[in-house]
Amino acid sequence: EAVQREPSAVLIWRAAALVGAARHDGIGEAKAWRKIIELEPGDAAAYRRLATLLLEHRTADGALAVAEAGVKRFPIDAEMLRLRGLARYGLGKKAEAIDSFLAASDAAPESDEVLASLETLIGEAGDRLPAITDRLRRFVARKPGSPLGYFLLALAGDARERRLREAIAADTAFWPAHFELGRLLRDSGQRDAAAGEFEATLRHHAAHEGAHFALAALYAEAGERGKARLHREAHHTLRAQAAEAEQKRSAAAPRIQVTVR
Repeated sequence: EAVQREPSAVLIWRAAALVGAARHDGIGEAKAWRKIIELEPGDAAAYRRLATLLLEHRTADGALAVAEAGVKRFPIDAEMLRLRGLARYGLGKKAEAIDSFLAASDAAPESDEVLASLETLIGEAGDRLPAITDRLRRFVARKPGSPLGYFLLALAGDARERRLREAIAADTAFWPAHFELGRLLRDSGQRDAAAGEFEATLRHHAAHEGAHFALAALYAEAGERGKARLHREAHHTLRAQAAEAEQKRSAAAPRIQVTVR
């Protein structure tokens, strides 16, 4: 009713966005943020929130349109650039996504969140890998106490075992490095050491499907059937739970379409 009475009042549209979020009404919330952008085009946070909302609703094309509009107005906004990268990735535009993440990294060179966005694309970086490695080395120089830079350098093929051990030395609870080190040791035939790293992964992240699966195989090969069975059952349970959670998430967040000029 307030929106109908005062359709140009930004404060009321912000209230409508909050109500939409509280009711899990994605369409209502998205329409409110679209209106806020129309009324206050200089509000960078509104672009970021709408792009994020569309990504949550698996609407990468809409998110890209919003992020592109946001980047035009705020060209050095690191989060806007990162969201554009996520939207491009969601549409399968991987090379363009990398370019967006690199630009975001340049805008916020000490941001863990921006840097982490590159993780899934490192293996497909191709001729962009040197540029990624350069950003990672700069990050390590700026934040030597963060495990993330060492970890991503390992994924990029830069002295893999040393970098993974550096990540663990920076933060012993950083389970991704334990898991990758476990895989590396397993592939080189160091099964006992690999099992130790997979167990360390589970100490810090008990719901890691991959670690349970790897341990089930290692213990089966070692003849430790009881341990193998426990990890195999845990893996099956986690897989089923993940599938159920994804179904619920998809049902709760259907695609929505919003146009931003």
